[in-house]
Amino acid sequence: MLLPANHAFFTNANHMLELTAPLRHLGITYFTYSRFYHTGERLYLVTHRDILENYLQNKLYLIGNTEGAPKNYIAQTVIWSNLPNQKVFDETRVKYNIANGLFIFQPQATYCECYGLAGDRYNEKLINVYLTHLDYLKNFILEFNDKAEDLIQKTSQSKIILPYNNTVGDFLNNKEDATKQAFKLSERQKQCAYLLLQGKTTKEIAKQLHLSPRTIETYLLNLKSKLMISNKTALILKLSEILD
Repeated sequence: MLLPANHAFFTNANHMLELTAPLRHLGITYFTYSRFYHTGERLYLVTHRDILENYLQNKLYLIGNTEGAPKNYIAQTVIWSNLPNQKVFDETRVKYNIANGLFIFQPQATYCECYGLAGDRYNEKLINVYLTHLDYLKNFILEFNDKAEDLIQKTSQSKIILPYNNTVGDFLNNKEDATKQAFKLSERQKQCAYLLLQGKTTKEIAKQLHLSPRTIETYLLNLKSKLMISNKTALILKLSEILD
């Protein structure tokens, strides 16, 4: 889709840079706010208009991980590298040096909000920054919603309609409430999970629970399997949500 250069999605970029300035000290230099309505309408607010222009002009929304039917998304936090379709992220990394990103999904009654955060492609420590500053990021989003309320309302007058990406599968469109999954964890799995969220290593968890490191690794492996998670970083993010 080709939008005029003076479209609100693009002209609000400088305002977005001002609103997201508090994130810069963490190395987060890229921020997007997207609102996907159940009607098919879309709203985008971005710090990097050139990336959005490329996204729309080249119809990357047809393969985007966030572009599925919004009513199916659950509240979740997802690292970009854990998503199934990497083409959009690869292009963003190569063309614009933006990578190491994170999505935060917040479903509402008639739409789903998606917050995208990322930074320099060479800042590999950024993923750990997310993990150690989750509470800060959640509070920032609350403040952003408040400060950007008028901007969002004004921009909503320029919404566009785009087709859904029907290839987005169960990885994101999981209709089961994530909080219910917590009650399916065994007592020992919960103990491992809470200690993992405290920053404990496998050896430290094993020592505290009087078990072998291999046994703890088995518990963590089962946790990944139960929560459909592929690595430790994603596991920590998911556990921080369902055990919050």
